[in-house]
Amino acid sequence: MRTDKPDAVMRIEGKRYRRRLLKVEDAALQQRIGAIATAKYGGGPPGDPGFWFFHLAPPA
Repeated sequence: MRTDKPDAVMRIEGKRYRRRLLKVEDAALQQRIGAIATAKYGGGPPGDPGFWFFHLAPPA
């Protein structure tokens, strides 16, 4: 894996931010984030087994 390029680039109000995507693996944190996402968005599409959540960390 190349470390000189970000996994993602976010653009907010025209400004770009390089970020590394780190999958959230902690089960308790996944449940907390999942409850918030379900309350806000009503859950995923029918048959969706779940969600993946990522921490958007600054590049190394």
